[in-house]
Amino acid sequence: MKSIFNYLTLTFLFALTAMNSLQAQDDKKDNYGGHWFLGLNGGAAWQQSDAKTLMGGGFGLYLGKNVFYRPTAPLSFDLRFRYLFTGTAGQDFQTTNIINNSTLNGNGDFRDPDYSNLGYVYLNHKTYYNDFSLEGRINFENLRRKHRIWLSLYGGIGVGIYGVRYDQLDGDWPSGDEYINLYSNINADPNITTKDQIVREILANRDGIYETPMHGSDNNNVRATITPDVGIELGYWVTPRFAIGVGHRVNFMLKDDFDGINRAKANDIHHYANLFMHFKLS
Repeated sequence: MKSIFNYLTLTFLFALTAMNSLQAQDDKKDNYGGHWFLGLNGGAAWQQSDAKTLMGGGFGLYLGKNVFYRPTAPLSFDLRFRYLFTGTAGQDFQTTNIINNSTLNGNGDFRDPDYSNLGYVYLNHKTYYNDFSLEGRINFENLRRKHRIWLSLYGGIGVGIYGVRYDQLDGDWPSGDEYINLYSNINADPNITTKDQIVREILANRDGIYETPMHGSDNNNVRATITPDVGIELGYWVTPRFAIGVGHRVNFMLKDDFDGINRAKANDIHHYANLFMHFKLS
């Protein structure tokens, strides 16, 4: 993982050096080309996955440099490094057989929940996510020059580090009680049949403390993935050096356990809708 991070860092630095040669044309007209910038952001985060999503949140920052700009060109191009942290949650509406789940079937750590007598659970999750990415951003410059409007599209790739925890005990880990009565009552109740009804009933009766590491212990609960991302930003230049705006970013996790539920489909997608502040540093 360290080698991947080092590779991304070297790629970023090399690209900045190489693209600086494109700045040979005089761009002193508006003192924009080649500048460094910093961005801060925060907002809502959620997942598009197997579970019904519960809204979470996050915050982040980016640091980058303009590497292509011409005073009359309609587009410019930036490279930036981004860090993002989010917490997302979800509640499954399907039962999951736990015969092969050593965290929940009684075959793992003695402190873990034991649902072996019930044979199934309704899974849920709280996912903590750290993202380190290199991104390229295309900016629509005529909107900035004529109307002070920010519009940009970007994409990138990075390393995502995440950990997932379950709420499968009524009380703290490891002293709480399993939700055996809750799950069996829901599964047997003929009046609770729809997805929303199941999720609503579970949320009303579990304590909301995500105490159980998905992989059985905190020491073994961190996972990593290579994650591509795409996004859009729309904002307004308050001054020539400061802009504010809104953005939406989508990460393709290329994993199926990002939501704590593994159904053999690497289909988990992470969304981040945010407000941002952008500072032109040089």
